[in-house]
Amino acid sequence: MKAVYQRKPDCIACMDLGMEPANFCPKCMELNREVVDILQLGVGLFADKAVIKKTNGALATVPMSELTIID
Repeated sequence: MKAVYQRKPDCIACMDLGMEPANFCPKCMELNREVVDILQLGVGLFADKAVIKKTNGALATVPMSELTIID
């Protein structure tokens, strides 16, 4: 299963301009987006996380709210 993983950006330049975290610049959002493989859904104490395989081969457990399933 594939998904788009949207990490929360950590853009110091945007923060220096006084932008709130919800209003990050589009370039930051684009740099923090990647297509990943979902290996397992519903892990964790509250079943609100997923195990993903990133494009560099690394495995990570991320909140499901940061994933958009595409396939």
